[in-house]
Amino acid sequence: MQSDRESSTTIHHLESGRETNLGLPLRAAKWSNDGKLILGVHRGISKGRVGDICVCPAGPGPCEKLTTGSNAIWSRDDSAIYFQRPGPLPQLTELSISRKDRREVHLADLGPMYPIIRMMDVSPQGKIAYVKFKPGDNELWLADFPANLKD
Repeated sequence: MQSDRESSTTIHHLESGRETNLGLPLRAAKWSNDGKLILGVHRGISKGRVGDICVCPAGPGPCEKLTTGSNAIWSRDDSAIYFQRPGPLPQLTELSISRKDRREVHLADLGPMYPIIRMMDVSPQGKIAYVKFKPGDNELWLADFPANLKD
């Protein structure tokens, strides 16, 4: 990271100590289950979480852009990728894309989600887990602390 931007994604081989940079800097990079590919979001110069969802080989070779979105996660068998894309505010839309034919499937509208943490995960059974935000009453609290806590 440099200035809150991904500057490179590096693979460090533990046995040899050799390091290899991927073709693109990826946000929240994740290994495929077979260890041959790396999935992540390339934001380029855009701000925010949404960018190009890319798959890169874990070695030499070009990265492949699949679609646009955020929070990309492999399916259990690496045949599909789950991801999010902004939907009707304040929701996010949960989608998946097939790696073979790049067909996108709408799975659910998630939300509202917590404004800061928009993370989700997918179970081995393909069930989506995410943090749902339920706003409550706005409150302001004031606390008095004993003088001996200042020490």
